Amino acid sequence: MIRGYFSPRNGKNRPFVLARFTFTSGSSPHLGLRTHLIVDTGADRTMLAPSDSKVLARLGIVLNDLPRGPTSTGIGGKAETRITEAVLTLESTAIPLALTIIEPPPNRVLTSAVPSLLGRDVLSQFALFMEERTGRLFLLDPSEADALEF
Repeated sequence: MIRGYFSPRNGKNRPFVLARFTFTSGSSPHLGLRTHLIVDTGADRTMLAPSDSKVLARLGIVLNDLPRGPTSTGIGGKAETRITEAVLTLESTAIPLALTIIEPPPNRVLTSAVPSLLGRDVLSQFALFMEERTGRLFLLDPSEADALEF
C-alpha cells in the first residue's frame, strides 16, 4: 500500500504522494530527484513540472538533448515536452516509465504554479482510494484491492 496525503495548495486541499525519480540517462544515474506529485486522474501521463525539472542539470541530464514529446494541453494551456526513461519509486514500489518533462517557458521565471503530476499511466496500475474528509489517500496494488470486500 502506498500512502498519500492531502495538503493545502492555492487555498484548496490537494492529494499528493511523495515520489523519487531515478534516470537511466545523465552522468549520475545513481542520483535521483525527490518530489511531491499531485494525484491527477485527469492527466494521461505522469509529468515533471518545470520547477522540478531544473534539478535535472545537476544530475547530468540536458533537457534540450532529450527527444521531444507530445505537446501537453490542459487547463493551463499548451506546453512543449521532452521524454526520458526513468524509474518512479513510490514508497517501495518501483515503476519504470517514459517520463514526460514539461519544458520551462522561454524567457519566464519558473514558479511552482504548475505542479508535477502523477497521471493515469501509473494510477491505472493501482486502486485509488481518496477520502478527503479524513485525509486518507491510498494506492493499493491489485492483490490488496482484490482482497477488499464491499
